[in-house]
Amino acid sequence: MFHRAALDISDRHKKPDPRFYSCVRFVADSCTPAVFYLNEEWLKHRNLEDAGISVDDLLPAQIELLKKRNLYPEKSNAPQQPALVYLEEGAWEKPVDPETGAMSGLVVPNREFVLSPSPLIHKAHLADNGLNAQTAILCLASVGLDVMLPNVSFDLLADEEIKRMKEEFRDERLQYLEVASALAQQAYDRLKEGDYEDALRWAESEVAFKLAPKARLIEEAVSSHTTRQLRKAGYSFWKEGVPTIGAAYLSGGLGAASLTAGKEALRTLVATVSASKEERSLPEVAYAMKIKMAVDDRRA
Repeated sequence: MFHRAALDISDRHKKPDPRFYSCVRFVADSCTPAVFYLNEEWLKHRNLEDAGISVDDLLPAQIELLKKRNLYPEKSNAPQQPALVYLEEGAWEKPVDPETGAMSGLVVPNREFVLSPSPLIHKAHLADNGLNAQTAILCLASVGLDVMLPNVSFDLLADEEIKRMKEEFRDERLQYLEVASALAQQAYDRLKEGDYEDALRWAESEVAFKLAPKARLIEEAVSSHTTRQLRKAGYSFWKEGVPTIGAAYLSGGLGAASLTAGKEALRTLVATVSASKEERSLPEVAYAMKIKMAVDDRRA
């Protein structure tokens, strides 16, 4: 679940609570700060779908109006292109391939946990990946399941101290990650069976009785560390409550629903995600060049 993470650092979005970012950075084995880009054609399709409009049902006059406002999805192959890609932090400073225009560090997120304050980033990630173990647990989180993180946070600028503590508390982190990974895989198996009410009840129990104790194990181990090192890492805890993945994804706009009322919402979401493609390749040249132009604007 959290073995790999990609965190949105784009300037165009309001960032999530930095304490949440620091907690994910500490727990995950690898964590990549990244700038995300959405496929413009996918975004146009999505905007029309959200408005209840089918591209195939548009009248010529409507198409012309959308074209004038640059809202009409021109390319029919947009669904086959990844809706979401990201550039690893610093990649925009590296030169592109002079022949192909390809950029170093351009990634289609696959098995990463993607965290962004943008609801469209989350939706694009789910749309690209289809239903798998990673997206199954995110579907549950989006309808109200609180996937608990350890109640610890650090100074985002304390890179070396966080790396040192990640290694020092490796055993505790791995125990947590193993339970989280098993939870994600079993959630996928249960959602494939189609008993959504049972999947919700089961997941709530697993989080409470298996994942939460592992989160507390990390909290206890970290809090017992030397005061000097904790101070250097900017360690603190969340006085107002334990951070959860459910809260992060709900704040991203996927739509809140209580666990007791989430059965139909989960059914709809799983059906939508399951209809998506499992594998996506790097974007075609035209798509990549648009990202390059956005990068050039960022440099300017």
